[in-house]
Amino acid sequence: LCGDVNPSGKLPITFPVTQTQIPVSTQTQYPGINNEAAYSEELLVGYRWYDAKKVAPLFPFGHGLSYTTFVYSNLKISSSGPLLVSVDIKNTGNIMGTEVAQLYLG
Repeated sequence: LCGDVNPSGKLPITFPVTQTQIPVSTQTQYPGINNEAAYSEELLVGYRWYDAKKVAPLFPFGHGLSYTTFVYSNLKISSSGPLLVSVDIKNTGNIMGTEVAQLYLG
């Protein structure tokens, strides 16, 4: 917390600004009725729901803070055969750290 070591982590979930922003907002969805929950959000689970509904969360999936800075360069995408993606990442800050590159396909 003092900046001696870079945490280099990313959030695995989305945090809403308020509880009214969450996609599961009815008793039928959670906790369910008669031990049965309805997944009416279908494929719009987690960050997909926020994206589809244009809702800005407090901290989105993949959010992370760093004590250093990184530059991404030389993005390459090859679609001949299996999809291959590569990118160079350089730490341009004064503190040692690692970065987690994330790619989302939609």
